[in-house]
Amino acid sequence: MKYHEIRSFYSIIHSSSIWPSTACVLTKREERLEVFKFMSGMINGMGHKSLAINGMPDHVHVFFSLKPDVSISDTVKEVKRSSTIFIKSNEIIKD
Repeated sequence: MKYHEIRSFYSIIHSSSIWPSTACVLTKREERLEVFKFMSGMINGMGHKSLAINGMPDHVHVFFSLKPDVSISDTVKEVKRSSTIFIKSNEIIKD
């Protein structure tokens, strides 16, 4: 029996995304931190690795390692959708 060396090749893709918070403006620091924590969990739950999330009341900066089989646009779309639902369902802001 011969030994065959199997090599694994991985691509590490880092993405830095910025998007406006069109659904709301998070003026309180505590609100933003709660939403950033949720977003980090969403990104990790999709198989990516959240590296840093921060932002201002009207926009978010997200830096993450991207799982190669999921597009950046699909990731951003899902995180935006889920975080909007999270904000509304937890009444973080009032309409």
